[in-house]
Amino acid sequence: MLNLLNTALDGWRAYNNANNTTTRLVVYFTLGFHKGDDPFTSNMCVASDFRDALLETFHDLQPNSWRVVFTGTDATRHSTYPDGVFEQGNKMLTIPSYKITKWNYIYAMSKLGQFFLVKSAVAQLLHLFDINELLVPIIAKIQKNVTNAAQMGDNSYEALVTNYIPTLESESISNRLLYIFLSPGKKKKKYRRDDMWSSLFQRRSKLLIDDLSSISKFIDDTFAKVPRLREHFMITNGISISYTTLHCKPWTMDAVKEENPRLHIVQQIIYRLKNAISTEYAAALHFPTNDTHVSGQKKELSLISLNTAEISLDASETTAEMSLDTSDEMECEC
Repeated sequence: MLNLLNTALDGWRAYNNANNTTTRLVVYFTLGFHKGDDPFTSNMCVASDFRDALLETFHDLQPNSWRVVFTGTDATRHSTYPDGVFEQGNKMLTIPSYKITKWNYIYAMSKLGQFFLVKSAVAQLLHLFDINELLVPIIAKIQKNVTNAAQMGDNSYEALVTNYIPTLESESISNRLLYIFLSPGKKKKKYRRDDMWSSLFQRRSKLLIDDLSSISKFIDDTFAKVPRLREHFMITNGISISYTTLHCKPWTMDAVKEENPRLHIVQQIIYRLKNAISTEYAAALHFPTNDTHVSGQKKELSLISLNTAEISLDASETTAEMSLDTSDEMECEC
C-alpha cells in the first residue's frame, strides 16, 4: 500500500511539473469482503494498512492538494432507515432498504471500522486532533469485536452477541455479566433459565443493532459538523448491491457445492435484485457532479479515463489506476 501511494505521488508530481500546473490528487479506496476466508478481519487489516500509508505519504502535502474517496455500502445505514415506497399503477410498492441487520451485522461493522480508520488518518493530516481522539476508542472496540467474531469460526451473529463489547458504553457491566452467566454452554448451565436467557438475548441483540446504528449516525454527524473533514474525505452513498467480478469467486465456490449450481446462482441473484444497482451507477456515485470542495473552487470530476497508466501489485493482487483529466484532478484507485 505504501509503494502504491508513493507511485501515485511520483506520477502526480511529475505531471504537475511537466505541465506547470497544480492538480488535485484524489485517491479512491474500494474494498469490502463479505465472503471468503476471514473476510471481515481482512477488511479491517487492509484499511489499517491504507491509513498508515496515508499518514506516511501525505503528511507533507498541502491540505487543498488531495482528497480521499471511499466506497461505501448501504449495509452501514442505521437500522431505522426507512424503506423505499414507490407508486406502481394504482398500488404502492415497498422495497426493503438495505441497512444494518443481524444478517449483515459483522460485515457492516467491519465497513464502519474501515470508515473510522481512514477518517482518523484524514483528521490527523488536517490536524483535527480533537476529532481523532473521538475516533480512536471506537476503532479499538470495533477491531476487538471483529477479532472476536473471527475467532468464533463461522462469524455468526448469535455467537457475537455473547462476546460483544459495546462501542458507546450503552450497556451496564452487571447486565453483561448476567448475560454471559446465563448463556448456553457455560459450566453453571443448571442455574440457567431458558426464558430468562431468551429475554436477555433479545435485549442484548437489540443493543448490538442500536449500538452499531449509533456509530453509523456518528459518521454522518461528524461530516455535518466539520466541513473541512468532508472536503477531504468522502464516503459514497447509495451503493447497495452491485454485481461485479469481485463477487464471482466466493459466490461460485458456494454454488458448486449445491446439487444444482445454476439454480442456486439464479435464486441468489433474484433474491437480491430488489436492492441491486448497475455497476455504471455505482461508479458514477464516486463522482458527484453537484459536489464541490475547497469552498466551491473546484468541481468534482464527473467523467474519467482509466487508460493513462496502470500499476499492478502482484503480491496483493491489487490494481491501481491513475488518470488525468482537464478538470485539474488526478485519480489513484486502490
